[in-house]
Amino acid sequence: ACMAALAIPPSRNGMLDQTQAYCMALLNQEKSLEELQRHLHKTEELFRESVRRKNQQLDVLQAEVRRLKSNVAGREIEASESLEDALSAQTAELERLRHQLATRDLEVDALAQQVMHLKSDLSEERAWRQAEAQRAAEAASAKVTLDEQRIELTELRDQLAAAQSSATRLQEASADAEA
Repeated sequence: ACMAALAIPPSRNGMLDQTQAYCMALLNQEKSLEELQRHLHKTEELFRESVRRKNQQLDVLQAEVRRLKSNVAGREIEASESLEDALSAQTAELERLRHQLATRDLEVDALAQQVMHLKSDLSEERAWRQAEAQRAAEAASAKVTLDEQRIELTELRDQLAAAQSSATRLQEASADAEA
């Protein structure tokens, strides 16, 4: 309906122009939100892939830690601590990425809510436009009927004037005949 409204020639009172501008703004905002949502989904996929890779790295590191622990009986404690530090750093990074992913999920949900709200606004705007079109059609029909009644009234006035003129002539003729 917004696209159909954009094809309507602009009105003289400017209300349709404002409605068209509002409709265009809604459509542009909806497109922007959809593009942003696609971008966020892509970002979310990248984060998920990063988390998956980090999980794999973590699994590899954990497996390595287990292997080293079984073989390190004679090794220095410092090597073990260094490996534990690396594992802790990877775990902290993984937790940070999980937190970022959760934040992105919230942003995507918020954007989805905004898109739903905009779609609702757009639906209301379409309904309003349809009602306006119906009122305009009814007003045009009433104007045609009024114009037809005015023409009929003019014809009746002309007939009344002719009848009054004839009655006046008849009265004058009657008065002349009596005199």
